[in-house]
Amino acid sequence: MMKKQFLSIFALAASFAAVQAQNANVQIIHNCPTPAAGMVDIYVNLGSGFTANPLVEDLAFREATGYLQVPAGLSGARVAIAPEFGMGTTINDTLVSFALPTLTQGSSYVAIAAGEIGDPNTPFDLFFGTGALAAANPNDFDVNIFHGSTDAPAVAVFTDLDALIPAVPSLGFGAFSGFASLPASDLLTLLTPDTDFNTMVEGFGVPLATLNAAGAAGVLFASGKLSPATGEPAFGLFVALPDGTVLQLPQVDVSRVQIVHNSPDPMVASVDIDVVTSAGDVIPFDNVGYLQSTPYLLAPSDSYRILFSAPNSPDTSGALVKIPATLMRNTTYQVVAAGLANTSGTNFANSVSVNGSSVDFGLDVIANSLPWSTSPTTVSIAVFHHSPDAPMVDAVGSTGTVLVDDISFGEYQGYLPIPTIADGQIRITPANDNNTTVATFAAPLTSLSGYGLTIFATGFLTPDDENVSNLQPFGLWVAFPEGGNLVELTPVMSLENASGLSQMNLFPNPVNEVSTLVFNSNRSMNATMTVVNTLGREVANLGEVSLVEGSNSLTVNMSALSSGQYFLTLTGNDVRVAMPFIK
Repeated sequence: MMKKQFLSIFALAASFAAVQAQNANVQIIHNCPTPAAGMVDIYVNLGSGFTANPLVEDLAFREATGYLQVPAGLSGARVAIAPEFGMGTTINDTLVSFALPTLTQGSSYVAIAAGEIGDPNTPFDLFFGTGALAAANPNDFDVNIFHGSTDAPAVAVFTDLDALIPAVPSLGFGAFSGFASLPASDLLTLLTPDTDFNTMVEGFGVPLATLNAAGAAGVLFASGKLSPATGEPAFGLFVALPDGTVLQLPQVDVSRVQIVHNSPDPMVASVDIDVVTSAGDVIPFDNVGYLQSTPYLLAPSDSYRILFSAPNSPDTSGALVKIPATLMRNTTYQVVAAGLANTSGTNFANSVSVNGSSVDFGLDVIANSLPWSTSPTTVSIAVFHHSPDAPMVDAVGSTGTVLVDDISFGEYQGYLPIPTIADGQIRITPANDNNTTVATFAAPLTSLSGYGLTIFATGFLTPDDENVSNLQPFGLWVAFPEGGNLVELTPVMSLENASGLSQMNLFPNPVNEVSTLVFNSNRSMNATMTVVNTLGREVANLGEVSLVEGSNSLTVNMSALSSGQYFLTLTGNDVRVAMPFIK
Protein backbone atom coordinates (compact mmCIF):
# COMPACT_ATOMS: atom_id res chain seq x y z
CA MET A 1 0.00 0.00 0.00
CA MET A 2 1.34 3.40 -0.93
CA LYS A 3 1.82 5.87 1.84
CA LYS A 4 0.01 9.20 1.51
CA GLN A 5 1.94 11.78 -0.44
CA PHE A 6 1.42 15.53 -0.58
CA LEU A 7 2.20 18.00 -3.30
CA SER A 8 5.12 20.18 -2.39
CA ILE A 9 4.76 23.92 -1.96
CA PHE A 10 6.53 24.27 -5.33
CA ALA A 11 3.91 22.14 -7.06
CA LEU A 12 1.17 24.16 -5.44
CA ALA A 13 2.87 27.29 -6.63
CA ALA A 14 2.86 26.02 -10.19
CA SER A 15 -0.82 25.07 -10.03
CA PHE A 16 -2.10 28.18 -8.27
CA ALA A 17 0.45 30.81 -9.29
CA ALA A 18 -2.12 33.60 -9.52
CA VAL A 19 -3.34 33.21 -5.96
CA GLN A 20 -0.55 31.38 -4.13
CA ALA A 21 0.46 34.45 -2.13
CA GLN A 22 -2.91 34.45 -0.34
CA ASN A 23 -3.21 31.14 1.48
CA ALA A 24 -5.09 29.56 4.35
CA ASN A 25 -3.96 26.48 6.30
CA VAL A 26 -6.17 23.40 5.88
CA GLN A 27 -5.82 19.96 7.46
CA ILE A 28 -7.82 17.14 5.86
CA ILE A 29 -8.95 14.10 7.87
CA HIS A 30 -10.46 10.96 6.29
CA ASN A 31 -13.17 9.63 8.65
CA CYS A 32 -15.61 7.93 6.25
CA PRO A 33 -16.03 4.25 7.25
CA THR A 34 -17.59 3.14 3.94
CA PRO A 35 -15.35 0.42 2.37
CA ALA A 36 -15.58 2.09 -1.07
CA ALA A 37 -13.80 5.09 0.42
CA GLY A 38 -11.08 3.04 2.10
CA MET A 39 -8.32 5.07 0.42
CA VAL A 40 -8.94 8.21 -1.60
CA ASP A 41 -7.34 10.97 -3.64
CA ILE A 42 -8.48 14.57 -3.21
CA TYR A 43 -8.66 17.05 -6.08
CA VAL A 44 -9.47 20.76 -6.18
CA ASN A 45 -11.28 22.97 -8.69
CA LEU A 46 -10.56 26.68 -8.33
CA GLY A 47 -12.99 27.66 -11.10
CA SER A 48 -11.17 26.41 -14.19
CA GLY A 49 -11.65 22.69 -13.81
CA PHE A 50 -10.24 20.08 -11.48
CA THR A 51 -6.47 19.80 -11.33
CA ALA A 52 -4.88 16.92 -13.20
CA ASN A 53 -2.95 15.90 -10.11
CA PRO A 54 -4.49 15.32 -6.68
CA LEU A 55 -3.88 17.80 -3.90
CA VAL A 56 -3.73 14.80 -1.54
CA GLU A 57 -2.92 11.30 -2.71
CA ASP A 58 -3.65 7.91 -1.10
CA LEU A 59 -5.34 9.15 2.09
CA ALA A 60 -6.61 6.18 4.11
CA PHE A 61 -9.46 5.95 6.61
CA ARG A 62 -8.43 7.58 9.92
CA GLU A 63 -5.44 9.28 8.32
CA ALA A 64 -4.84 13.03 8.20
CA THR A 65 -2.71 15.40 6.22
CA GLY A 66 -0.52 17.99 7.80
CA TYR A 67 -1.71 21.56 7.35
CA LEU A 68 -1.68 22.40 3.64
CA GLN A 69 -1.60 25.85 2.08
CA VAL A 70 -4.78 26.40 0.06
CA PRO A 71 -5.69 29.63 -1.78
CA ALA A 72 -7.83 31.95 0.33
CA GLY A 73 -10.47 34.47 -0.65
CA LEU A 74 -11.96 32.43 -3.52
CA SER A 75 -15.66 31.72 -3.90
CA GLY A 76 -17.02 28.81 -5.92
CA ALA A 77 -14.02 26.55 -5.31
CA ARG A 78 -14.76 22.85 -5.06
CA VAL A 79 -13.05 19.71 -3.83
CA ALA A 80 -13.60 16.20 -5.17
CA ILE A 81 -12.88 12.92 -3.43
CA ALA A 82 -12.19 9.92 -5.64
CA PRO A 83 -11.05 6.32 -5.06
CA GLU A 84 -7.30 5.80 -5.14
CA PHE A 85 -6.00 5.87 -8.76
CA GLY A 86 -9.60 6.21 -9.99
CA MET A 87 -9.85 9.74 -11.22
CA GLY A 88 -7.09 10.52 -13.62
CA THR A 89 -7.78 13.82 -15.37
CA THR A 90 -11.58 13.54 -15.34
CA ILE A 91 -14.19 13.59 -12.57
CA ASN A 92 -16.05 10.48 -13.81
CA ASP A 93 -14.98 8.39 -10.79
CA THR A 94 -15.64 11.03 -8.17
CA LEU A 95 -17.27 9.64 -5.04
CA VAL A 96 -18.50 13.04 -4.04
CA SER A 97 -17.80 16.71 -4.77
CA PHE A 98 -18.16 19.57 -2.30
CA ALA A 99 -18.19 23.33 -2.47
CA LEU A 100 -15.38 24.85 -0.43
CA PRO A 101 -16.19 27.71 1.92
CA THR A 102 -14.42 30.98 1.28
CA LEU A 103 -11.23 30.70 3.29
CA THR A 104 -9.66 33.62 5.15
CA GLN A 105 -6.02 34.40 4.45
CA GLY A 106 -3.75 33.23 7.28
CA SER A 107 -6.51 31.31 9.09
CA SER A 108 -6.41 27.60 9.90
CA TYR A 109 -9.15 25.08 9.18
CA VAL A 110 -9.80 21.38 9.51
CA ALA A 111 -11.86 19.53 6.88
CA ILE A 112 -13.17 16.12 7.94
CA ALA A 113 -14.68 13.71 5.42
CA ALA A 114 -17.31 11.82 7.42
CA GLY A 115 -20.64 10.07 7.05
CA GLU A 116 -21.41 7.10 4.85
CA ILE A 117 -21.84 6.91 1.12
CA GLY A 118 -25.47 6.09 0.30
CA ASP A 119 -26.77 6.58 3.86
CA PRO A 120 -29.62 9.14 3.87
CA ASN A 121 -29.39 9.67 7.64
CA THR A 122 -25.67 10.43 7.88
CA PRO A 123 -24.61 11.01 4.24
CA PHE A 124 -21.00 11.39 3.22
CA ASP A 125 -20.02 15.03 3.60
CA LEU A 126 -17.08 17.35 4.19
CA PHE A 127 -17.29 19.12 7.54
CA PHE A 128 -15.28 22.29 8.13
CA GLY A 129 -14.16 23.51 11.55
CA THR A 130 -11.56 25.77 13.08
CA GLY A 131 -7.99 24.48 13.06
CA ALA A 132 -4.90 25.47 15.04
CA LEU A 133 -1.18 24.99 14.46
CA ALA A 134 -0.29 25.31 18.15
CA ALA A 135 -1.79 25.97 21.58
CA ALA A 136 -2.38 29.54 22.69
CA ASN A 137 -0.55 28.76 25.96
CA PRO A 138 2.72 26.78 25.82
CA ASN A 139 1.68 24.78 28.91
CA ASP A 140 -1.66 23.67 27.45
CA PHE A 141 -3.00 21.40 24.74
CA ASP A 142 -5.72 23.05 22.64
CA VAL A 143 -8.33 20.66 21.25
CA ASN A 144 -11.34 20.86 18.93
CA ILE A 145 -13.68 17.85 19.27
CA PHE A 146 -15.62 16.44 16.30
CA HIS A 147 -18.44 13.88 16.46
CA GLY A 148 -17.92 11.60 13.47
CA SER A 149 -19.51 8.30 14.55
CA THR A 150 -22.50 7.64 12.33
CA ASP A 151 -24.51 5.45 14.74
CA ALA A 152 -23.60 7.18 18.03
CA PRO A 153 -26.16 9.53 19.60
CA ALA A 154 -25.38 13.07 20.69
CA VAL A 155 -23.04 12.96 23.66
CA ALA A 156 -21.73 15.02 26.56
CA VAL A 157 -17.99 14.98 27.17
CA PHE A 158 -16.52 15.08 30.68
CA THR A 159 -12.91 15.08 31.84
CA ASP A 160 -11.47 14.30 35.25
CA LEU A 161 -10.86 18.02 35.67
CA ASP A 162 -14.60 18.22 36.46
CA ALA A 163 -16.75 15.08 36.61
CA LEU A 164 -19.96 17.11 37.07
CA ILE A 165 -19.87 19.98 34.58
CA PRO A 166 -19.34 18.66 31.05
CA ALA A 167 -16.53 20.15 29.01
CA VAL A 168 -18.93 19.73 26.08
CA PRO A 169 -22.61 19.45 27.12
CA SER A 170 -24.00 18.33 23.75
CA LEU A 171 -22.27 17.23 20.55
CA GLY A 172 -24.13 15.51 17.73
CA PHE A 173 -22.91 13.88 14.54
CA GLY A 174 -21.15 16.31 12.22
CA ALA A 175 -20.60 18.99 14.89
CA PHE A 176 -17.41 20.55 16.23
CA SER A 177 -17.08 21.63 19.85
CA GLY A 178 -14.76 24.56 19.12
CA PHE A 179 -11.28 24.83 20.61
CA ALA A 180 -10.73 24.56 24.36
CA SER A 181 -7.51 24.44 26.37
CA LEU A 182 -6.55 21.46 28.52
CA PRO A 183 -3.57 21.19 30.86
CA ALA A 184 -0.93 19.03 29.22
CA SER A 185 -1.28 16.23 31.80
CA ASP A 186 -2.54 12.66 31.52
CA LEU A 187 -6.33 12.93 31.75
CA LEU A 188 -9.43 10.76 31.67
CA THR A 189 -12.45 11.57 29.56
CA LEU A 190 -15.98 10.18 29.83
CA LEU A 191 -18.82 10.11 27.31
CA THR A 192 -22.47 10.18 28.42
CA PRO A 193 -25.73 10.77 26.52
CA ASP A 194 -26.34 14.51 26.29
CA THR A 195 -29.79 13.98 27.82
CA ASP A 196 -28.65 11.79 30.73
CA PHE A 197 -25.41 12.77 32.47
CA ASN A 198 -25.95 9.97 35.02
CA THR A 199 -25.39 7.22 32.43
CA MET A 200 -21.72 6.50 31.76
CA VAL A 201 -21.13 5.21 28.21
CA GLU A 202 -17.39 4.93 27.65
CA GLY A 203 -14.13 6.19 29.09
CA PHE A 204 -10.81 6.98 27.42
CA GLY A 205 -7.35 8.05 28.46
CA VAL A 206 -5.92 11.30 27.10
CA PRO A 207 -2.16 10.89 27.78
CA LEU A 208 -1.06 14.46 27.09
CA ALA A 209 1.88 14.40 29.51
CA THR A 210 3.07 11.05 28.17
CA LEU A 211 2.97 12.49 24.63
CA ASN A 212 4.76 15.71 25.67
CA ALA A 213 1.85 17.60 24.17
CA ALA A 214 2.42 20.92 25.95
CA GLY A 215 2.07 23.75 23.47
CA ALA A 216 0.49 21.58 20.78
CA ALA A 217 -3.00 21.58 19.30
CA GLY A 218 -5.11 18.88 17.73
CA VAL A 219 -8.49 17.65 16.59
CA LEU A 220 -10.09 14.87 18.64
CA PHE A 221 -12.57 12.96 16.47
CA ALA A 222 -15.00 10.14 17.19
CA SER A 223 -14.81 7.45 14.53
CA GLY A 224 -16.36 4.11 13.68
CA LYS A 225 -19.56 2.54 14.97
CA LEU A 226 -20.90 1.65 18.39
CA SER A 227 -22.59 -1.41 16.84
CA PRO A 228 -20.42 -2.39 13.86
CA ALA A 229 -21.50 -5.02 11.37
CA THR A 230 -18.96 -7.55 10.14
CA GLY A 231 -16.06 -5.73 8.53
CA GLU A 232 -17.08 -2.30 9.84
CA PRO A 233 -14.76 -0.29 12.11
CA ALA A 234 -15.56 -0.17 15.82
CA PHE A 235 -16.04 3.05 17.74
CA GLY A 236 -12.96 4.89 18.96
CA LEU A 237 -11.52 8.30 19.70
CA PHE A 238 -8.56 9.62 17.71
CA VAL A 239 -6.43 12.76 17.82
CA ALA A 240 -5.00 14.36 14.68
CA LEU A 241 -1.94 16.55 15.30
CA PRO A 242 -0.91 19.44 13.04
CA ASP A 243 1.82 17.40 11.30
CA GLY A 244 -0.73 14.75 10.24
CA THR A 245 0.06 12.22 12.96
CA VAL A 246 -3.10 10.41 14.12
CA LEU A 247 -3.16 8.72 17.52
CA GLN A 248 -5.86 6.43 18.89
CA LEU A 249 -6.82 7.20 22.49
CA PRO A 250 -6.77 4.13 24.74
CA GLN A 251 -10.11 2.91 26.04
CA VAL A 252 -10.10 3.00 29.86
CA ASP A 253 -12.65 1.50 32.24
CA VAL A 254 -13.82 4.51 34.25
CA SER A 255 -15.87 4.88 37.43
CA ARG A 256 -17.29 7.97 39.10
CA VAL A 257 -17.05 8.26 42.90
CA GLN A 258 -17.76 10.63 45.79
CA ILE A 259 -16.26 10.07 49.27
CA VAL A 260 -18.25 11.29 52.28
CA HIS A 261 -16.98 11.55 55.88
CA ASN A 262 -19.98 10.87 58.11
CA SER A 263 -18.49 9.41 61.29
CA PRO A 264 -19.54 11.60 64.25
CA ASP A 265 -16.82 10.17 66.51
CA PRO A 266 -14.63 13.07 67.79
CA MET A 267 -11.57 10.82 67.50
CA VAL A 268 -11.84 11.03 63.69
CA ALA A 269 -13.23 14.55 63.44
CA SER A 270 -10.64 15.17 60.73
CA VAL A 271 -8.61 12.60 58.77
CA ASP A 272 -6.32 12.26 55.81
CA ILE A 273 -7.86 9.93 53.23
CA ASP A 274 -5.58 8.20 50.72
CA VAL A 275 -7.10 6.21 47.87
CA VAL A 276 -4.53 3.64 46.69
CA THR A 277 -4.83 1.88 43.34
CA SER A 278 -3.89 -1.75 42.72
CA ALA A 279 -0.66 -0.45 41.16
CA GLY A 280 0.20 1.50 44.31
CA ASP A 281 -0.60 4.99 43.01
CA VAL A 282 -1.99 7.28 45.72
CA ILE A 283 -4.78 9.83 45.35
CA PRO A 284 -4.65 11.98 48.54
CA PHE A 285 -7.40 13.97 50.23
CA ASP A 286 -5.96 15.81 53.21
CA ASN A 287 -7.77 17.05 56.32
CA VAL A 288 -11.25 15.82 55.40
CA GLY A 289 -13.56 16.73 58.25
CA TYR A 290 -16.73 15.18 59.59
CA LEU A 291 -19.71 16.25 57.45
CA GLN A 292 -17.51 16.95 54.44
CA SER A 293 -17.27 15.22 51.07
CA THR A 294 -15.22 15.21 47.92
CA PRO A 295 -16.90 16.17 44.66
CA TYR A 296 -17.74 13.36 42.29
CA LEU A 297 -14.48 12.29 40.65
CA LEU A 298 -13.53 10.20 37.63
CA ALA A 299 -11.23 7.32 38.47
CA PRO A 300 -10.04 4.20 36.65
CA SER A 301 -12.17 1.19 37.54
CA ASP A 302 -10.01 -0.79 39.93
CA SER A 303 -9.69 -2.50 43.29
CA TYR A 304 -8.67 0.20 45.73
CA ARG A 305 -7.57 0.43 49.33
CA ILE A 306 -8.90 3.47 51.15
CA LEU A 307 -6.65 4.52 54.03
CA PHE A 308 -7.65 6.75 56.94
CA SER A 309 -4.83 8.47 58.82
CA ALA A 310 -4.43 11.16 61.43
CA PRO A 311 -4.46 14.68 59.95
CA ASN A 312 -1.22 15.85 58.29
CA SER A 313 0.28 12.36 58.32
CA PRO A 314 3.58 12.39 56.40
CA ASP A 315 2.77 9.05 54.73
CA THR A 316 0.35 6.12 54.93
CA SER A 317 2.57 3.85 57.05
CA GLY A 318 0.67 4.77 60.20
CA ALA A 319 -2.81 4.53 58.72
CA LEU A 320 -5.49 3.91 61.30
CA VAL A 321 -7.39 1.63 58.98
CA LYS A 322 -7.23 0.25 55.45
CA ILE A 323 -10.54 -0.69 53.86
CA PRO A 324 -10.88 -2.26 50.39
CA ALA A 325 -13.35 -0.95 47.83
CA THR A 326 -13.87 -2.14 44.26
CA LEU A 327 -15.15 0.27 41.60
CA MET A 328 -16.69 -1.31 38.51
CA ARG A 329 -16.71 0.03 34.95
CA ASN A 330 -19.26 2.72 34.02
CA THR A 331 -20.69 2.83 37.55
CA THR A 332 -21.16 5.80 39.88
CA TYR A 333 -20.53 5.33 43.60
CA GLN A 334 -20.79 7.02 46.95
CA VAL A 335 -18.22 5.76 49.46
CA VAL A 336 -19.31 6.78 52.96
CA ALA A 337 -17.23 6.55 56.14
CA ALA A 338 -19.53 6.01 59.12
CA GLY A 339 -19.69 4.43 62.56
CA LEU A 340 -17.50 4.95 65.62
CA ALA A 341 -13.82 4.40 66.38
CA ASN A 342 -12.57 2.19 69.18
CA THR A 343 -12.85 3.99 72.49
CA SER A 344 -9.19 3.15 73.24
CA GLY A 345 -8.17 5.26 70.27
CA THR A 346 -5.84 2.60 68.86
CA ASN A 347 -7.77 1.37 65.84
CA PHE A 348 -11.19 1.15 64.27
CA ALA A 349 -11.98 -2.48 65.11
CA ASN A 350 -14.63 -3.70 67.58
CA SER A 351 -15.86 -0.20 68.33
CA VAL A 352 -18.65 0.49 70.78
CA SER A 353 -20.91 3.51 70.64
CA VAL A 354 -21.18 5.83 73.61
CA ASN A 355 -24.57 4.30 74.31
CA GLY A 356 -23.44 0.71 74.22
CA SER A 357 -24.45 -0.66 70.83
CA SER A 358 -21.89 -1.88 68.33
CA VAL A 359 -21.50 0.50 65.39
CA ASP A 360 -18.02 -0.18 64.04
CA PHE A 361 -16.29 2.35 61.86
CA GLY A 362 -16.38 1.26 58.25
CA LEU A 363 -17.21 2.15 54.67
CA ASP A 364 -20.54 1.88 52.91
CA VAL A 365 -19.89 1.55 49.17
CA ILE A 366 -23.11 2.30 47.30
CA ALA A 367 -23.31 1.71 43.56
CA ASN A 368 -25.49 3.60 41.08
CA SER A 369 -25.65 6.86 42.96
CA LEU A 370 -27.08 9.82 41.05
CA PRO A 371 -25.26 13.15 40.80
CA TRP A 372 -28.27 14.52 38.90
CA SER A 373 -31.98 13.92 39.28
CA THR A 374 -33.85 11.80 36.76
CA SER A 375 -35.85 14.88 35.69
CA PRO A 376 -35.11 18.64 35.78
CA THR A 377 -38.40 19.20 37.66
CA THR A 378 -37.63 16.72 40.46
CA VAL A 379 -34.99 16.20 43.11
CA SER A 380 -33.82 12.60 43.49
CA ILE A 381 -33.17 11.84 47.16
CA ALA A 382 -31.47 8.85 48.76
CA VAL A 383 -31.24 8.39 52.54
CA PHE A 384 -28.57 6.91 54.85
CA HIS A 385 -29.18 6.20 58.54
CA HIS A 386 -25.87 6.91 60.26
CA SER A 387 -26.99 8.13 63.70
CA PRO A 388 -25.30 5.66 66.08
CA ASP A 389 -27.84 5.88 68.91
CA ALA A 390 -31.03 6.42 66.91
CA PRO A 391 -33.50 3.52 66.60
CA MET A 392 -35.24 2.33 63.46
CA VAL A 393 -37.16 5.28 62.01
CA ASP A 394 -39.39 6.40 59.17
CA ALA A 395 -39.24 9.65 57.19
CA VAL A 396 -42.61 11.18 56.30
CA GLY A 397 -43.20 13.92 53.71
CA SER A 398 -45.45 16.97 53.92
CA THR A 399 -48.42 15.09 52.42
CA GLY A 400 -48.11 12.22 54.88
CA THR A 401 -46.41 9.92 52.38
CA VAL A 402 -43.83 7.64 53.98
CA LEU A 403 -40.66 8.45 52.08
CA VAL A 404 -38.38 6.09 54.04
CA ASP A 405 -39.76 3.06 55.84
CA ASP A 406 -38.13 1.14 58.71
CA ILE A 407 -34.51 2.23 58.24
CA SER A 408 -31.88 1.33 60.86
CA PHE A 409 -28.28 2.37 61.46
CA GLY A 410 -26.10 1.55 58.46
CA GLU A 411 -29.05 1.03 56.12
CA TYR A 412 -29.60 2.88 52.87
CA GLN A 413 -32.68 3.64 50.80
CA GLY A 414 -32.19 4.36 47.12
CA TYR A 415 -33.34 7.34 45.13
CA LEU A 416 -36.88 8.66 45.19
CA PRO A 417 -37.72 11.41 42.66
CA ILE A 418 -39.72 14.13 44.41
CA PRO A 419 -41.47 16.92 42.42
CA THR A 420 -40.07 20.35 43.27
CA ILE A 421 -43.24 22.37 42.72
CA ALA A 422 -43.30 23.52 46.37
CA ASP A 423 -41.13 23.49 49.49
CA GLY A 424 -42.05 20.95 52.14
CA GLN A 425 -41.01 19.29 55.37
CA ILE A 426 -39.62 15.91 56.39
CA ARG A 427 -40.76 14.39 59.69
CA ILE A 428 -38.70 11.73 61.42
CA THR A 429 -40.92 9.28 63.28
CA PRO A 430 -40.40 5.97 65.11
CA ALA A 431 -40.81 2.98 62.82
CA ASN A 432 -44.44 1.82 62.73
CA ASP A 433 -45.63 4.97 64.55
CA ASN A 434 -45.94 7.81 62.09
CA ASN A 435 -48.12 9.83 64.47
CA THR A 436 -45.22 10.48 66.86
CA THR A 437 -42.72 13.04 65.55
CA VAL A 438 -39.10 12.81 66.70
CA ALA A 439 -37.97 15.85 64.67
CA THR A 440 -39.16 17.94 61.74
CA PHE A 441 -36.92 19.47 59.09
CA ALA A 442 -37.51 21.99 56.32
CA ALA A 443 -37.12 20.54 52.82
CA PRO A 444 -36.35 23.39 50.36
CA LEU A 445 -37.44 21.44 47.31
CA THR A 446 -37.87 24.38 44.92
CA SER A 447 -34.19 25.23 45.38
CA LEU A 448 -33.02 21.71 44.51
CA SER A 449 -34.55 20.95 41.09
CA GLY A 450 -32.34 18.72 38.98
CA TYR A 451 -30.10 17.56 41.84
CA GLY A 452 -29.37 14.03 42.92
CA LEU A 453 -28.81 14.27 46.67
CA THR A 454 -28.12 12.01 49.63
CA ILE A 455 -29.60 12.88 53.02
CA PHE A 456 -27.65 11.55 56.00
CA ALA A 457 -29.26 11.06 59.38
CA THR A 458 -26.27 11.65 61.62
CA GLY A 459 -25.20 12.79 65.07
CA PHE A 460 -26.63 11.61 68.38
CA LEU A 461 -30.11 11.72 69.84
CA THR A 462 -28.27 11.88 73.18
CA PRO A 463 -25.29 14.19 72.59
CA ASP A 464 -24.20 13.99 76.26
CA ASP A 465 -23.81 10.96 78.53
CA GLU A 466 -21.60 9.81 81.39
CA ASN A 467 -18.59 9.28 79.08
CA VAL A 468 -18.69 11.93 76.37
CA SER A 469 -20.24 15.39 76.06
CA ASN A 470 -20.84 17.94 73.31
CA LEU A 471 -21.26 15.37 70.56
CA GLN A 472 -22.91 16.36 67.28
CA PRO A 473 -26.69 16.41 67.92
CA PHE A 474 -29.03 14.44 65.70
CA GLY A 475 -29.79 16.09 62.38
CA LEU A 476 -30.32 15.59 58.68
CA TRP A 477 -27.42 16.69 56.48
CA VAL A 478 -27.27 16.77 52.67
CA ALA A 479 -24.28 15.85 50.49
CA PHE A 480 -24.27 17.82 47.25
CA PRO A 481 -22.61 16.42 44.10
CA GLU A 482 -20.03 19.22 43.97
CA GLY A 483 -18.71 18.24 47.40
CA GLY A 484 -17.52 20.44 50.25
CA ASN A 485 -19.35 20.88 53.54
CA LEU A 486 -22.58 18.94 53.92
CA VAL A 487 -25.59 21.23 54.36
CA GLU A 488 -27.90 20.82 57.32
CA LEU A 489 -31.62 20.69 56.75
CA THR A 490 -33.03 23.30 59.09
CA PRO A 491 -34.90 21.83 62.06
CA VAL A 492 -38.44 23.16 62.42
CA MET A 493 -39.50 22.70 66.05
CA SER A 494 -42.98 22.82 67.51
CA LEU A 495 -43.67 25.65 69.97
CA GLU A 496 -43.48 23.26 72.90
CA ASN A 497 -40.30 21.24 72.40
CA ALA A 498 -37.44 19.52 74.14
CA SER A 499 -35.19 22.57 73.91
CA GLY A 500 -37.11 24.36 76.64
CA LEU A 501 -38.14 27.25 74.37
CA SER A 502 -41.83 27.84 73.71
CA GLN A 503 -44.42 30.36 72.52
CA MET A 504 -42.05 31.69 69.87
CA ASN A 505 -43.27 34.53 67.67
CA LEU A 506 -41.51 36.82 65.21
CA PHE A 507 -43.31 40.02 64.31
CA PRO A 508 -43.90 41.50 61.89
CA ASN A 509 -43.61 38.56 59.48
CA PRO A 510 -42.98 39.31 56.59
CA VAL A 511 -40.32 41.27 58.43
CA ASN A 512 -39.33 44.91 58.24
CA GLU A 513 -35.77 46.20 58.56
CA VAL A 514 -36.03 45.50 62.30
CA SER A 515 -38.23 42.80 63.85
CA THR A 516 -38.79 41.34 67.30
CA LEU A 517 -38.51 37.69 68.40
CA VAL A 518 -40.40 36.83 71.58
CA PHE A 519 -40.50 33.46 73.41
CA ASN A 520 -40.37 31.76 76.79
CA SER A 521 -37.38 29.81 78.09
CA ASN A 522 -37.43 27.31 80.95
CA ARG A 523 -33.87 28.29 81.99
CA SER A 524 -31.09 30.81 81.47
CA MET A 525 -28.60 30.03 78.71
CA ASN A 526 -26.39 31.52 75.99
CA ALA A 527 -27.21 30.98 72.32
CA THR A 528 -26.09 32.12 68.87
CA MET A 529 -28.64 33.77 66.60
CA THR A 530 -28.21 33.27 62.84
CA VAL A 531 -30.23 33.52 59.64
CA VAL A 532 -30.08 30.61 57.19
CA ASN A 533 -31.60 30.31 53.74
CA THR A 534 -33.83 27.50 52.51
CA LEU A 535 -30.76 25.41 51.60
CA GLY A 536 -29.59 25.57 55.21
CA ARG A 537 -26.66 27.85 54.40
CA GLU A 538 -25.91 30.61 56.89
CA VAL A 539 -26.40 34.07 55.38
CA ALA A 540 -26.11 36.21 58.53
CA ASN A 541 -24.61 35.75 61.99
CA LEU A 542 -26.45 38.01 64.43
CA GLY A 543 -24.15 37.22 67.34
CA GLU A 544 -24.41 35.81 70.85
CA VAL A 545 -27.54 36.39 72.92
CA SER A 546 -28.22 35.70 76.60
CA LEU A 547 -31.56 34.08 77.35
CA VAL A 548 -33.21 34.42 80.74
CA GLU A 549 -35.63 32.08 82.43
CA GLY A 550 -39.15 33.19 81.57
CA SER A 551 -40.08 35.78 78.93
CA ASN A 552 -37.50 36.93 76.36
CA SER A 553 -37.69 39.66 73.71
CA LEU A 554 -34.88 40.05 71.14
CA THR A 555 -34.55 42.81 68.55
CA VAL A 556 -33.41 41.45 65.17
CA ASN A 557 -31.89 43.63 62.44
CA MET A 558 -32.90 42.25 59.02
CA SER A 559 -31.70 45.22 56.93
CA ALA A 560 -28.85 43.34 55.23
CA LEU A 561 -31.10 40.60 53.84
CA SER A 562 -32.43 40.57 50.30
CA SER A 563 -36.00 39.50 49.59
CA GLY A 564 -36.65 35.80 50.09
CA GLN A 565 -37.53 33.00 52.50
CA TYR A 566 -35.33 32.36 55.56
CA PHE A 567 -35.12 30.76 59.02
CA LEU A 568 -34.12 32.65 62.15
CA THR A 569 -32.24 30.16 64.35
CA LEU A 570 -31.16 30.01 67.99
CA THR A 571 -28.38 27.51 68.70
CA GLY A 572 -26.85 26.57 72.07
CA ASN A 573 -25.31 23.47 73.63
CA ASP A 574 -28.57 21.54 73.49
CA VAL A 575 -30.80 24.07 71.69
CA ARG A 576 -31.53 24.18 67.99
CA VAL A 577 -34.76 25.94 67.04
CA ALA A 578 -35.78 27.77 63.90
CA MET A 579 -38.50 30.26 63.06
CA PRO A 580 -39.42 30.57 59.35
CA PHE A 581 -39.93 34.08 58.00
CA ILE A 582 -40.18 36.06 54.76
CA LYS A 583 -38.63 39.36 53.78
